Amino acid sequence: MDVPFLVQGGGADLARALLEDAPGLERVLFLHGVHHRKEAVQVLRDGGVQVDLVEAYAMRTAPELDTVVRTAPTPDWILVASPRALDLLLDALGDKAPPAEAHWLALGATTAEHGAARGLGVEPLAAPMPQALLMRLERERHG
Repeated sequence: MDVPFLVQGGGADLARALLEDAPGLERVLFLHGVHHRKEAVQVLRDGGVQVDLVEAYAMRTAPELDTVVRTAPTPDWILVASPRALDLLLDALGDKAPPAEAHWLALGATTAEHGAARGLGVEPLAAPMPQALLMRLERERHG
């Protein structure tokens, strides 16, 4: 698999970079989940690309999520990988407030923006994600 570039930001940013870096692009197969944002598809279509949408997966709530979230010790870090995962976590908390002392990290700007819209200080993690995550954790550990 050839992944020619890394893009900061969300799906729309990826779509714009794809249009810029792949002249003559005519068709994209877009695999997505039941809950997904539409901006990337719109950017591609506005750029003259035919986009074939395929719903490839659905996120389900683990049956034990509510119990685990409500009874787990307060974490130092909360790492969320998608806006939907953040919503599921907050739904599982119910009327219990998210831990104020925990640091929030998001794997992407879209998730961080969603966290901010929900009233949380979620910091976006820069790409490439594995290295950025390790660097961010190390920076926090050493002040």
